[in-house]
Amino acid sequence: MTGERLKAIECVKCSSTYVVDSKLYSCNRCGGILEVLYNYDVIVESVSRKILESRRDGVWKYFDLLPLDRRQAVISLSEGGTELTRSKRLGEEYWLKNLYIKDETRNPSSLKVPLEDVASHLNGSGFMISDYG
Repeated sequence: MTGERLKAIECVKCSSTYVVDSKLYSCNRCGGILEVLYNYDVIVESVSRKILESRRDGVWKYFDLLPLDRRQAVISLSEGGTELTRSKRLGEEYWLKNLYIKDETRNPSSLKVPLEDVASHLNGSGFMISDYG
């Protein structure tokens, strides 16, 4: 369950911590961004490289690493798993040797960004803004 895999929610600015079940989207103290702190000792018991490699590509391959707790509620069209494409010419223009681009428009659904897909399973308790420009 989520409570076992997640330790707390912490503000990246002031380090205030909150319980995992808090319905917060920014720090109550300073307005900073919140970060999920994972309990890797628990996660390592149920997730391994071998297990991940055996799963189908896509965002839900990493369910155990997401702050969600109801796998049976997942509805998927195999979104996620789009390849990284090297952009040599654009990289040269910005003096970047290894610039890679992820083309999320290749996903099979209107959920073009895998994070939108994850957010859609948070019981309507949040929102997300995406830029397709």
